[in-house]
Amino acid sequence: MKLIDFLTFEPLDTVRRKMGAQLVEYEPLSKWTPLTPVEVQQLATGGIDVTLDDVKVLPDHTLEYKGQRVVLYIRDVASYQRHDVDMPKFHVADCSTLATMRERGRFNRYVVASRHDGKFEVNIKKSWGGFKKDEATLCICQNCLNKLGWDGFGYGMAQKSKQDIVSQFLLSNFFKKYPSSVIQSRPRYSDYDAPLNEYTTDFAEVAAEYKVQCGWKCEECGLELSSHRRFLHAHHVNALKHDNSRENMRMVCLGCHANEPSHSHMKNTLDYKAFIQLFGKR
Repeated sequence: MKLIDFLTFEPLDTVRRKMGAQLVEYEPLSKWTPLTPVEVQQLATGGIDVTLDDVKVLPDHTLEYKGQRVVLYIRDVASYQRHDVDMPKFHVADCSTLATMRERGRFNRYVVASRHDGKFEVNIKKSWGGFKKDEATLCICQNCLNKLGWDGFGYGMAQKSKQDIVSQFLLSNFFKKYPSSVIQSRPRYSDYDAPLNEYTTDFAEVAAEYKVQCGWKCEECGLELSSHRRFLHAHHVNALKHDNSRENMRMVCLGCHANEPSHSHMKNTLDYKAFIQLFGKR
């Protein structure tokens, strides 16, 4: 059976005209090449060198690399820049600083990353030559905060108010508001091959390893629980209990866990009452 050409079928075209609908060509939001497994690892741990054409600007002004929302920063720094004040800022939006770097032909100094913990892999250039790899805590670019209006940030604010927003900025909160993946795709599984949404047999072991990695601290509020370990939970961000990837699992205290969507039932447990007595509400 031959299908109707809906662009020329008069009855439908008449309805379209009455509705005022325009015929336009579909153009994808972003043309991208999927990340390789190696690139996924590099984004999550260190950074990937990019060119100007590699990084796309999304309609919300955030930055994309191959379908992933990313952070830009300068990885190679001089030894005298080790003081936090001197270190380059990292960028989460297409701000005026990046525009200036493009104009000056210095954009290719940047690398992209998607690490959520606020740590950045840097190469410290030694005075006698060569580089030494290290990790640094960088500050968010204020021009980016202004571009996004993050927490109401604006240059007309009092200096202290601006500094408070800068000091309280967390990449984990940024990626919660602007998810890492910008690709709207079909579900990974169908109705006949989807795994049961239940904990894997190695869940306890994997979760214990992650808790050690984060120093027994809640990745939401920072509460340290090494002396009260039963109150640190492993939360599956996408609600898929069989997905134990580090990106999908956040180590959170019982108080923060109970505040997650569909987790309020935890507030009726004896453990929650004991937690509140010790640490208060989160």
